[in-house]
Amino acid sequence: TGAEEQAEPETDTILVGDTRISRALFELYVAEAHQHTETLRQELPRFAANPVLIPQEPVIRAAHTLGGISGTARIDSIRQLAKALEHALARLHLEDIPPSQDQAELIRATGERLQAMVVEVTERKMPLVMPELVEELERMTRPAEPEAQPLVTEFFPPEAAESESEGPEIGEEALEVQEAVPSGPEADLSAEPEEAKPVE
Repeated sequence: TGAEEQAEPETDTILVGDTRISRALFELYVAEAHQHTETLRQELPRFAANPVLIPQEPVIRAAHTLGGISGTARIDSIRQLAKALEHALARLHLEDIPPSQDQAELIRATGERLQAMVVEVTERKMPLVMPELVEELERMTRPAEPEAQPLVTEFFPPEAAESESEGPEIGEEALEVQEAVPSGPEADLSAEPEEAKPVE
């Protein structure tokens, strides 16, 4: 009978799509990713409502850290989109200009998409990459004139970006749980995640 059936023992790893990561890392990632996408959900729509609002450090950091922990967990589609959002927001902050109406709508839509992608990870589905959305965000960081100098898009110093790439807690946990992950090209958490390169 159903009552006599024993529950299947939990394994030490989780499959997100075809990518295997440790259960401990998965649980940490989901908790932190939801926290950062909630910050984005609250902050990003404000740019459309207030046409003179300039992105500030908390919302840029939320995108920055979401991209970093996604690299650690090897959720590359979220990493790419979050880093593109970070650079777009940082460009506006460093240039001290608010987004245009179209840019504000793009920023809002990106936040909604990131939140939906984190939900997919929670359901153990690997989100699809969003190259068109990434391209639109990267276009915000390009100079208007082809001969102009590239716009600065790095809000955090290089050393801060490196330490943030693993998130405030998730990096240490990743080191602790590596032994539980089977060897293989899809299961190697020992490699450092590649950070998205600044647009030149």
